[in-house]
Amino acid sequence: MRIIVLILLLSSILFAGIAPGTFYIGPLRVGGTFDIEDMAVKIIDIYARASFTGGLCKTSSSSYALISHPTGIGLGTTTSNLSRFEDVGFSVKDADTNVPIPINMEVSDIDGYYGEFCSGLATPSSRNVTIKLTIPPETYYCNDPDATGLPLPQTIASSVTAKKIVPEDVRGNIIFYSIAQSGADPETRTIADVCLNASAVKERTCLANETLSSQNINCSSLSVCANGRCVVGDIVCTDSDGADTTTTGTITMKRQKEGVSRITATYTDSCVDSNTVREFSCSGSTVINTTIACPAGYNCAGTKCIPAGDIEFCTDNDGDGLSIRGTTRSGTRNAATLVETSGNDEQDGCIDSNTVREYICDGDNRIALERDCSTGQICSDGKCISGPEATTPQYCSDTDGGIETSKKGTVEYGVEDLITIQNDECLSETTLVEYYCESALGKGTTITCGTDQICQEGRCITKESKPKPQPTPPPTPPIEEAIKILAEDRIKEANEAITIASQANKNVDDAKVKFVQAQAAFDNDNYEKAASLADEAKKLAIQAKEIETKKQQTGIDQNMVLIGVAVLIVIILIILYLKSRKGNEKPKAPETTPK
Repeated sequence: MRIIVLILLLSSILFAGIAPGTFYIGPLRVGGTFDIEDMAVKIIDIYARASFTGGLCKTSSSSYALISHPTGIGLGTTTSNLSRFEDVGFSVKDADTNVPIPINMEVSDIDGYYGEFCSGLATPSSRNVTIKLTIPPETYYCNDPDATGLPLPQTIASSVTAKKIVPEDVRGNIIFYSIAQSGADPETRTIADVCLNASAVKERTCLANETLSSQNINCSSLSVCANGRCVVGDIVCTDSDGADTTTTGTITMKRQKEGVSRITATYTDSCVDSNTVREFSCSGSTVINTTIACPAGYNCAGTKCIPAGDIEFCTDNDGDGLSIRGTTRSGTRNAATLVETSGNDEQDGCIDSNTVREYICDGDNRIALERDCSTGQICSDGKCISGPEATTPQYCSDTDGGIETSKKGTVEYGVEDLITIQNDECLSETTLVEYYCESALGKGTTITCGTDQICQEGRCITKESKPKPQPTPPPTPPIEEAIKILAEDRIKEANEAITIASQANKNVDDAKVKFVQAQAAFDNDNYEKAASLADEAKKLAIQAKEIETKKQQTGIDQNMVLIGVAVLIVIILIILYLKSRKGNEKPKAPETTPK
């Protein structure tokens, strides 16, 4: 059975004289996330629990505590069920400190069974109590070390400390505090100046009545907001195309300091006429522009030189919206057939945790803009997000350990599963975009390589180490691929050897066993073993064939000997026969001549 318990937070003195078993409400207590920022008084997270002062009484399995409370002055009421030891949190927010706030609590379906700690005086029935809370005025002490010259932007980051001087007040069995509980002193609140974005600071201040407040102040056009203060930024010029006349380039002028950058101006390449392009580029921290003739066979269209006979095109699936990560495709088409002759896609990305690189179409040309997210937003996965996602703890990791221009690093940052991955990259032959982590935030900065260096593959290297153009040799397969090809060849050769040997009815069983093992090794991607087994299979097949060939040759030789012997025997027999016949003939009588 579930027991509904109201845990009393007042001292035992408050309960003296209360009859055992009497249903008692309260006190309600303020939770640990109380906040008065930007308001004279704001109460958040008041928790309630229920019990009986006479001890724990059993309740039926269907028992519950019903608590009805306002969601805010004039905002209506909500109701929550409360089980044993459960908390229910609700918010009461109002600037007026003298408005009664009704809080109703009811415990229903109380069982009539009493244990040893439950007085029989308790009546097992529903109880309902209404409490009206009036928040009294309080006295505060507030100190702001940099509160000089407001509303001018501050150049020193500081923390404002506010402390309630009047002891805690108990009204209607409710304990409340006017300042958040935090740190060693539960009645002291210290809050620091913070940057709203790259160009504005949230300046914490003390009001005339010694309460805490804040003001949003814009930094000057020469400054950026870094680490809770406005500081004069260095002028940085970046070129997206490195003076390439066949690419639409954009110059971005920034103020940059301590890893924070603020865009002050942008310049995009454009055509002077059909054969000439105005190319913007950086000279140190200054933007310059020159007119350059298009290469032979090219015409200037829009913002760059393109092959004669082609026209440009550009498509963007999100326009210039920062809340969606869009993809922009641009290139050229044949003017007559409209068939695409060249093109590529670019996706919106995050330059740092506050800035989006937004690709858009300017007519038929694609350009890249650097746009800051709004106050209260962060950049994640190529778009600005807000709400709970923007306040979720940040995650950031950097493979090259920070700002390291000699190594190409990868930074992963974002919130929960909204992780953005940025690789260090070259903007031009001399300019590197280096991504790094600052606390748990991902940031990016542009760095000009040294005078004896160039930017290549996301890092700065010495000019001497830049490889000279060489005739392109035939592609060499990777070692693993080469071994695989070798194994395929060996298996093919072994199969041919076994087939040839088998056609002559040779005994190739051993070779076939090795061949099957070689195929199995190949199927398991063990190419080196497969090649070795195929070699053995081939050798066994060849050996089987050679052994059989020798046997055949030996048989032929033996047959020839036997034939020769047989012929010799026949000759001898013929000779003997002839001799014996001659010896058996009688001598003839001499003939007489008649006289």
